[in-house]
Amino acid sequence: MGLFRAQPQSVQQKLDAQRVATDGLRQSIIALNEVNRKALEGRAGMEAAIDAATEATKKHTGALKFANDELDLNSSEARDAAAVLTDLARKTEENVTSARDSGKSWAYAKGEYDRGRASLIKSADAMGLTKDQARRLADQILKTPNKTAYLRGNLEDLQRKLADAKCPLKS
Repeated sequence: MGLFRAQPQSVQQKLDAQRVATDGLRQSIIALNEVNRKALEGRAGMEAAIDAATEATKKHTGALKFANDELDLNSSEARDAAAVLTDLARKTEENVTSARDSGKSWAYAKGEYDRGRASLIKSADAMGLTKDQARRLADQILKTPNKTAYLRGNLEDLQRKLADAKCPLKS
């Protein structure tokens, strides 16, 4: 083994390095697939919630009303109607979040958000709320975050990272 001892060890180290790289690639592919599955599930969930809300308007017509500036949930019919609407809000948010996570554009995500919100308002209106009350409910359970964001960064760090990113692009 004297002469050949270094060679098998070197080969084993190279094989170990390739295994680690292959495992990393496999994990990245699985993570990407999971993101894409979540986006599909998010879209399907929102579509199902829109359908459920549309169907619930037939059963819960007139079930919702505001009392003392909040949704009156004193009847089981009102609670059932509200549950359908909160599910729609939740599924809309999940769809928008998973769409952005999977690389969809902000315009696409906003379109999905607007569609879910419009469906929620339309269903709430059909369930007994006025248009203004339906919008107020949508504001409560499907809130748009403040669109203004303030970022603080280290300019030197950003410039270093940009320079580091440009090197591989040149080659």
